[in-house]
Amino acid sequence: MVKLFIVTALFGGLLFATPQASAANDASASYEFARRGCVTLGEYRRVRLGMKKSRVHRIFETRGRFDSRGSGVTVRKYRGCPGGTRVFVMYERKRGALRLSNKLGTGNPHASVAYEQARRGCVTRAEYRRVKEGMRKSRVHRIFDTRGRFLTRGFQNGVPGVTARRYRPCSNRPIVVAYKRSNRVFFKDRIPAS
Repeated sequence: MVKLFIVTALFGGLLFATPQASAANDASASYEFARRGCVTLGEYRRVRLGMKKSRVHRIFETRGRFDSRGSGVTVRKYRGCPGGTRVFVMYERKRGALRLSNKLGTGNPHASVAYEQARRGCVTRAEYRRVKEGMRKSRVHRIFDTRGRFLTRGFQNGVPGVTARRYRPCSNRPIVVAYKRSNRVFFKDRIPAS
């Protein structure tokens, strides 16, 4: 009877522990990336031109390694989290500090494409889907990682003062987001490629 109770308790404990173990595995995977000091695609997207080197290192959670120096530019390399990728960041001295002047992801072909898209300021489909009606323009620009270009201003569906901005897509259909005077999203659309 005691053996049956112990086996049942152990088996029941395993059943209840399984979802927690799965969540723990997911959390431990992200902690593992942080512990290893590699740069995720999200971290890569967060660093921008003109950012101080110290801030880049706080975002990357690693100082990387010195790669080269020349013509006033210092290059540091960082290990990327997708296997086999490397991130190179160029810094120039401006306004009394080393600041990011360029960035590049290389290595694994699939990951390199994602890093390149992030670097060149184009809008992915996933980023486009994240933008919702009523969202602030500043938040849209943080999601897109680009301010786009002014397209037009005027009446739209009877609403005065609507401003439209065009954003370069990573695919082939340009993106337009219209904002009300309050700088909130009025609507968004993908223009058919011509």
